[in-house]
Amino acid sequence: MVRGHVDMEWLLDYQLRLAIRYLRVLSVVMVAAGDSAIRIGSALKPNVRGCDEFFDFGEWGVIVMAETSLAQALNAVNRFRDLCRSDVDVRYAAGSFPNDGKTATRLLSNTYERLKQAQKLGPGAVVAAGEPLGSG
Repeated sequence: MVRGHVDMEWLLDYQLRLAIRYLRVLSVVMVAAGDSAIRIGSALKPNVRGCDEFFDFGEWGVIVMAETSLAQALNAVNRFRDLCRSDVDVRYAAGSFPNDGKTATRLLSNTYERLKQAQKLGPGAVVAAGEPLGSG
């Protein structure tokens, strides 16, 4: 099944409503390939937890992680980095509800801004809460 931006925004909005109602956390991880020939999904999707949703948009992707704090999301990013270190040039950004946005639009926008920072930092870079967490 092909899923696009509308599906991702719908799911994120739904998960945010649940997080608000039940006072839970939620995180979003965005990933981008430094090499335009790479499809990010082939590198990461097999390693995404079954309870998370991965949206593959070719050279970049989004992972919606319900009931996952920013610290837990960064643990997952570190797993992805370890798995992809030698194979794929990937950059990462993470954001979480409620600190980084209380709407799907704001959370995605803030996380996307971080992804742009990570892309400037180089292979393996991770940016969360506006601060680079390292590269390679």
